[in-house]
Amino acid sequence: MNYPTTFEEAEAYEKYAVSLVAKNMENGMLPRSAETLAHLHAIQALVPPGRYRHFKGGEYTVVSVLERVNTGLCDVEYFSHYGLYEGERATRDLIGPDGFLRPVNRPEYKGVRFTKLD
Repeated sequence: MNYPTTFEEAEAYEKYAVSLVAKNMENGMLPRSAETLAHLHAIQALVPPGRYRHFKGGEYTVVSVLERVNTGLCDVEYFSHYGLYEGERATRDLIGPDGFLRPVNRPEYKGVRFTKLD
């Protein structure tokens, strides 16, 4: 699956990410195995490092997708290229109500939350 560019692609991509994270969470506290590591690598591949533009216009550089210890949930680690927080590292949930992969459906905009630039 390629990184999404449309709202419909983003919906399918997020659904796929939710299924991968659910599998990863099932094994979050168990001794890790090659299978669980493969799930994590598949999740990390969903948001490759690089530059992204938020639908409101700000640009960010994604550093990595991190797994929360003993939960299986994942966060996107990035830093901003504008404003007060320029250069500061931050994280955002990969999935969820305001997650990195959650598509946006508003009267003024319908599409991906973050557009991959490079």
